[in-house]
Amino acid sequence: MNLFNDAQSRSDSFTLDTAIISTRVYLVLLCISTGILISYTALTPHMSTIIIKNPPKKTYENLLKEYQSTLECPCSKIAILYGSFVSLSPVYHQVCSSPFISDEWIISSQGKSFTTKDSKAIQSFFIILKVYCSLTEKTVSDAWNIFSQSVLITSHTISNDELTIRTTDSLNQFESKTATEFKRISSLIQSYVATMFSILESNVQFAPYQSVNNNSSVNFKLMPTTQGNNCSCALNNECLQIITYPGVTIYDIGVIYTVPT
Repeated sequence: MNLFNDAQSRSDSFTLDTAIISTRVYLVLLCISTGILISYTALTPHMSTIIIKNPPKKTYENLLKEYQSTLECPCSKIAILYGSFVSLSPVYHQVCSSPFISDEWIISSQGKSFTTKDSKAIQSFFIILKVYCSLTEKTVSDAWNIFSQSVLITSHTISNDELTIRTTDSLNQFESKTATEFKRISSLIQSYVATMFSILESNVQFAPYQSVNNNSSVNFKLMPTTQGNNCSCALNNECLQIITYPGVTIYDIGVIYTVPT
């Protein structure tokens, strides 16, 4: 076979041989190219678009596993409130649900037989404790109301794992911001309580210094009071002292609670 047949190749044997060889090379290359093209076409997956309207969750999850790189599922709403799928069940300190912050206990504590030092502050302590518990609940409630109205924004449906990760990150931010805000309020309360209790119990004492005029008058000096571990109330507003109930035994109330100031 000679695809390059012309007058010169018919009259010249060398030209004829060259034309025949060129024809063979051309046919071989053509066959190879055709084979490569056919193989590529056969092995290349054919892309087709299938639309499924409002698929169930199970169907979406199965499609996501099989076509994760190509699956597209646009959302009808790009924003959804966290409060629509996240709930909060806070657990507060047990003292906030104990009788110690009830009105009956606070009123009755005024008539208890405390030591002289404790009687100055005991009723105010339980009132502040009640306010502190109420403020704790309100702080968490207000923070949750703000968080529940925040939105998760996405233009396409996301997997359960991605939803869990994004929600967890948002909850961690909510927890961190709430804790920071509560610490700020707690610090203000602590400063207020320390000031108030300094007035009630005083962070200093009048100590006799020396007598004059034949004991008819006495000079006093101010001595900072100290609590356990030599903590000075004049220098530190975090000194602790236990409020006690003299004469009350476990048989009277069932359980004796130790309440730190």
